Amino acid sequence: MILPALEQRSVVLRHLQPARTTAPSVHLPKITDGSVGWFAEGSVIDDVGAAADMIEVVPKKVAGIATISNESVADSGAADLIGQTLARSLALAVDTSFFLTKVSGPVSLAAATVTAHDASPTSGLDVWVDAATIMESAGSQPSVIFLSPLDRAILAKIKEATGSNKPVLVPPATPGVAADGSLNGVPAEICSAIPQRTGYLIDGERVGAVIRTDGNVAVDGSAGFASDVTLMRVTGRFGGAVIYPDSVFRIKDVA
Repeated sequence: MILPALEQRSVVLRHLQPARTTAPSVHLPKITDGSVGWFAEGSVIDDVGAAADMIEVVPKKVAGIATISNESVADSGAADLIGQTLARSLALAVDTSFFLTKVSGPVSLAAATVTAHDASPTSGLDVWVDAATIMESAGSQPSVIFLSPLDRAILAKIKEATGSNKPVLVPPATPGVAADGSLNGVPAEICSAIPQRTGYLIDGERVGAVIRTDGNVAVDGSAGFASDVTLMRVTGRFGGAVIYPDSVFRIKDVA
């Protein structure tokens, strides 16, 4: 059974630029900008002071086993549905790992060093404008917002001004194709793994993601022979890292 690429199912990965590898680990470059200057013709040009570092990312294994009756296995339609369910479960596990730290999983944004601000992500547009300004002044370009489903619903009900019917969260031009709307021009996505009263503004080009395997499915009927069932195991390997702390802005209401 061939599962679709993780980027097709993962809400998070579609907004990043994941690297693919067959190696146990990958080293992603982290470049510190230097400062150029003005010099007279013929004079010695100073070193700009740019520095390069490497961040190691080790893809971690995410896996699960499904026990299915042999009658369902014999039904091609049921087998396809099972495959789709496994693909969704794998993508959800990857999305969850970005926002919640799991045992044996990658370091999540909740535990990583990022830019943080104590405020309510549903207080309106101003807090997101401030966050975007701080990120841009540090050299990052906000490209996506991630919210919990309930916080996204709250934002969708907030209007631009008193007496206005225009929401601050602009609906997508094509429902079902784009994200769940945009806030100040930045697409806003939802992920059920994000705790309520917490939101993230991210520069997708400066957050590392590594895919070693999209999702391999193995089928074994011998283990469940006595029960007339088949075991289906799905495994994938994924890793992530915040390369630049200013590329992720966490807005969290700690009150």
